[in-house]
Amino acid sequence: MKRSFSFIIAIFSIFAIQMNCVFAQKISGAELSNNVFAKLESCAKENGHKAKISVERIPLTPAAFENFPYNVSIGFSQKSEENFPHQTFIVASTQEDFFANEEFFSELFEFAANGEFTFKLNFIFTAGDVRKISGNEKTFGTEIFCRGIEGTQETHALVLDFSGTKKNSVTPGSASDVSPLYLVRALCSELDKNSVKYDIAGGEYLSLYNIDILKDEARLAAFLSRGIPAVMLNMLSEKNNRRAEIDSIKNFIAHVEFPASGNWSRHYIPLISFQKRIWIEERQIVATLIAFTALCLLVLSDFGFLFRKHSQRLAKIKSSAIKSNYLIFLTMAFFVISLLAGQTIASALQKAGVRNILLLFSLKLFTPFFIVSVLYPIEIKLHKDLTPYAYEYILSTSALLNVFIFSTIDISLFFLFSFEYIILMISRTTKNTALLYFFMAIFFLPFIPLLHSILIYSDAQKISNLIFCDFSGNIILSFALVPLSLLWLRVLARLNFKAESRKKLFTFYAIASAVSLAGFVAISSLAFFAANRIFFKNVEQRRSFLRVQDSAGKKNASVSIFDSEYYGGKIRSIEISSKKIPERYAIFVQDKAENPFYFSIYETSHENDKTEFLLPENPPQNLTVAYTPNSSDNSLITIEAYFLSEDSRYAEKEVFLFEAKDGEISERAP
Repeated sequence: MKRSFSFIIAIFSIFAIQMNCVFAQKISGAELSNNVFAKLESCAKENGHKAKISVERIPLTPAAFENFPYNVSIGFSQKSEENFPHQTFIVASTQEDFFANEEFFSELFEFAANGEFTFKLNFIFTAGDVRKISGNEKTFGTEIFCRGIEGTQETHALVLDFSGTKKNSVTPGSASDVSPLYLVRALCSELDKNSVKYDIAGGEYLSLYNIDILKDEARLAAFLSRGIPAVMLNMLSEKNNRRAEIDSIKNFIAHVEFPASGNWSRHYIPLISFQKRIWIEERQIVATLIAFTALCLLVLSDFGFLFRKHSQRLAKIKSSAIKSNYLIFLTMAFFVISLLAGQTIASALQKAGVRNILLLFSLKLFTPFFIVSVLYPIEIKLHKDLTPYAYEYILSTSALLNVFIFSTIDISLFFLFSFEYIILMISRTTKNTALLYFFMAIFFLPFIPLLHSILIYSDAQKISNLIFCDFSGNIILSFALVPLSLLWLRVLARLNFKAESRKKLFTFYAIASAVSLAGFVAISSLAFFAANRIFFKNVEQRRSFLRVQDSAGKKNASVSIFDSEYYGGKIRSIEISSKKIPERYAIFVQDKAENPFYFSIYETSHENDKTEFLLPENPPQNLTVAYTPNSSDNSLITIEAYFLSEDSRYAEKEVFLFEAKDGEISERAP
């Protein structure tokens, strides 16, 4: 009888969990927030005898009386407040993930209630983070929560996500910020101890986060952008067995230490050697840079030849080489112009319908090398007195210059450009054309992990920003390409073609460069294709937003605007009513006046002459927004209502347009 009863209970538990998952998919907005709050209150009652537990609602808008969704937090602290902790550790997740993984969080709550910590432990479940359509970035739950704790001292965070499909991953940065090493290393250490397989998003080059090339994780960026140290753990959405992950998180929370902010390291390189993770820290990188600088100074001490007797010929050769350093900056300036030309061509192709980002980027890089090759005869005529030693000297100087320029941009890029320098130094004495081609090929070897990180952990928009960058971006790119261009000129010089007419000379170098560069492009394409089949097949796909299309007719929502007098002033009310549950309301007031209105209970965002009301996702079906217009009262009011279509593959947008002029309001066609 007991076994039968236990079996029934087990079946019922599994059924309840599955029903929770289905339930979470059907509900949203305030209804989801209310259910999360009820679940957490129940947890507080069950575990209240073990710890001091508080459950709070955190509104997403000052108009808390409206039926908007809201963040929910549950805090655990010791019952005795004699030694009240000054530090707070936050575990952040979405309300959707909480409902889909209730058993997972229940175990963490039990651990939090029973544990004794030197800090206050707080779980925050945010609303509005899982957006189905793009936009509305200023009003998602994590962003609003972080605004409330901005400036809080001694706050640290672990952001949890359950959207992985291939492998767990640790995200150590987002939006020009990198997580402190102590947090990332502590989390990775616990995952390694429990044999959890995971990747570190960004690969070895976390500096790409600092220069904003890798894709953003908005929830993590909300913490990091406010100086709150945080790291993100993305787990598989399938719930087959998360025992190792739960144990890792428990140990991470129990044993993590919080050093003073002055000891935070944000420039580090994660490596794996013989299945063991190695962390190259900021201090080690700086120490290596100093040692490298000392070695370079030792080599450059050869300048002493200028002051020695009986070495006039050697001094003359090397003095001429030193004087030719201007060619580095001349080549760089020429490359900037050529890159801008290639960027213009790529932009024209993009407008014509070409969408392959890598093809456009290759075209931009191809342009300066092709122009350099075609104009090489002019280079021969202008600098025919330059010795081979001068070219070798310029090559090594430009590579050394890159080491210091890019180490200044980000210290962790030091190893990349120092390897480049070593390769170019080895190639200096090479005379064989085939060997020069070989060195050009291995020149790219240090960049393979960099390209790997960009291709896997970036997105089309970020790569597009590399292609269509501003003038300063092209200057930085030019410095990176100058050593390679000088090596390419050495290849052209080895061709040693002699022609009677300049026209034949130009034609030869144009054909030779086109064939050589086309060969490099073909080899690179094959390498990328092979890498795509071998390495990139397990790349995580980002959550995609639904396509938005205008509604065929205003079927769901209706809008009315009217003014009323209040103690001699004017209050304008915008009433929105819909038959269907909305996904989003967006309200804009366009007015040339500096202050389009004097007061509104809702927060607003002002840009140029347009002001937007900051309304959370999943608003109530009936909503009233009131504000006091300015004295000029000459504005254009736009209301947009978004609804999910019946098949949920796209969102419908309904637009309403009103004009306020001289105290009169009239509706206009969108």
